Amino acid sequence: MTTSPRTLMRVSTCLNPTRGLYEQLLALLEGITPQVEAHPADYSADVSLTGAPGSWV
Repeated sequence: MTTSPRTLMRVSTCLNPTRGLYEQLLALLEGITPQVEAHPADYSADVSLTGAPGSWV
């Protein structure tokens, strides 16, 4: 069985993030893909783009 490679992207907020901005970022990302792993310690998130249309990647 062959599996396709995973495509991950790390997304970060601006230089002076706020909790509200971070929550908006997560909501936006979850609208694109349900596979979002939040990293609140540094206001970033890992997003899986595996299977996304080629124009996104």
